Amino acid sequence: MLLRSYLRLEQRNFKNLDTHEWETTYRPRVRLESLIPINRKSYYENKLWYGIVDAEFLFTTDDVQERFANRIRVRTGIGYRLNATSRFELIYMLQRSRNGINEDFSSTDNIIRIRYRHFLQRHNEDTPDGSGN
Repeated sequence: MLLRSYLRLEQRNFKNLDTHEWETTYRPRVRLESLIPINRKSYYENKLWYGIVDAEFLFTTDDVQERFANRIRVRTGIGYRLNATSRFELIYMLQRSRNGINEDFSSTDNIIRIRYRHFLQRHNEDTPDGSGN
């Protein structure tokens, strides 16, 4: 099982079109993710089916007047690793949004994502690593 966490800090800039003034705010993002191999022992093997589960929290640090400033996202899905460079994924995401931290959720979205991911290879897989000595 592969466990990952993402910690991000977004700087967001807003321009008031009436006064032409800019406002800057920050929004931390925290995501916990797990990739679970289904038909192989390791996530790094080819021809692998794997499960995807994660949750992400986006929240503002200021009292900014912005639609959907705070969000919660929960994803689940299935993926297929063809080889070291190609992955296919089908993911369902539930996203709930609200304007303020103390407010009720005002929006709920159900999103289905079909994704192809391509990774660039760093070296030829047929060549052994190291100097060979």
